[in-house]
Amino acid sequence: MRKKNTYALDSTALIIPCVSTKRREAPVFRLTAALTEEISPHLLKQAVRDIVPRFPVLYSRLKKGFIWQSLVGASDFDIVEKDESSPCCGFDLDSKEKPLLRVLFKNNEISVELSHLTSDGYGGLIYLNTLAARYLELKGHATEKNRFVFDYLDKPAESEMNDYFHNVYNERKGAAGKQGLASPAFQYKDKSARGYRQSTRVFIPVDAVKALLKRKYGGCSVTEYLTAVYSFSFLKLYEEGKKKKPVKIGVAGNLRSFWDTDTLRNFSGCLLGINVVPDKGGYVFDDVLDLVRRGMSEEYTKEKMEAFICSSVRYLKLLNVIPFFLKKFVICVLNPFAKPMAPSTALLSNLGYIDLPPSFARFIEYYSFITCTVEPDKMKCAAVGVNNVISVTYFPSGKSTAILDFCVDFFKKDGLPVTVDAAAPGSGVAETETRKGEPLGV
Repeated sequence: MRKKNTYALDSTALIIPCVSTKRREAPVFRLTAALTEEISPHLLKQAVRDIVPRFPVLYSRLKKGFIWQSLVGASDFDIVEKDESSPCCGFDLDSKEKPLLRVLFKNNEISVELSHLTSDGYGGLIYLNTLAARYLELKGHATEKNRFVFDYLDKPAESEMNDYFHNVYNERKGAAGKQGLASPAFQYKDKSARGYRQSTRVFIPVDAVKALLKRKYGGCSVTEYLTAVYSFSFLKLYEEGKKKKPVKIGVAGNLRSFWDTDTLRNFSGCLLGINVVPDKGGYVFDDVLDLVRRGMSEEYTKEKMEAFICSSVRYLKLLNVIPFFLKKFVICVLNPFAKPMAPSTALLSNLGYIDLPPSFARFIEYYSFITCTVEPDKMKCAAVGVNNVISVTYFPSGKSTAILDFCVDFFKKDGLPVTVDAAAPGSGVAETETRKGEPLGV
């Protein structure tokens, strides 16, 4: 039985403190909601405090332990700041008061940054929606609730705080499929400015994307299309550089699509087995899209995700006998899986389209999402859609904008109306010309 206000790290988060260093920070992700009016800092601070009891795990800090580290309730909830610094900066894991959570505001935007030690993108999205709904209530607006927007007065269910990896492991009785070592992937590393943090958002109308995919690409999913365009950009670099390793995009998948669970802890898997190098020369985009679609249909199955979960839990159980101060050595030096993202070229995550209640949605212009990992040299791409706007955020590892330029040019040549960077969709603001790299061309 767990102690009050103390929570075990989930199966995804357990390894993070073991592999984190000053350079490889514990991963932080950001979710942003743009409202239709300027943000009141005073009311936002009140909303943050009001919803503390609804999300006890998110309002927690890291606690050191002899075998594993854990989470314990924080005491200082003064976490609202003006958004003036770089996105997704690491948290102070040694803090004794502050939670692994920050809330930022700028003009009409509310952003929340969370550590993967406490939750994943889905859990962060629920928190952002509930926070924004409470903020709007404090402004005098009534908002409906649904599965994406919680009532902050509800008591959190114990199942929301559980590590569902263990449920799957126990259902399968620990059975795990064969998990071989992933083959190496082409590594694209921009060392022009290590530690450089500059994200760029690309806004696209959802109805335009869906019409394009139905008309031109046989009804493929938005995730498949974004992954293929992203892969195609790296393949152009791959082809020109005459590299010998395949291009692979690590695609994060929400496992709640396979299991009916209300957990707000980490419950995602990353597909690393999608090889996107056509066998023939002179390939075109359709070749890449076919490979992506085939790879995702083969890799992202309940059976394979079960094997991944069971292997992960079984491995963590073996580490239970090792004191924490030795785990860094065992995991980072002796463990062949020490770099779980190493078999990928870059990463992509799509939270999907968020169906908000009409009374809430009318106050929202768009959402955006930035994902991060312990691998600082990996380029990241993340997407989320709401109110007929999908935002795709590119978060490079350096100053080069070549990949971003390629993707934006491709979207435009595909006939999609895009708005780039901080210009809000439909605001009439001209496209922000901050991209200095030379387009690779399609």
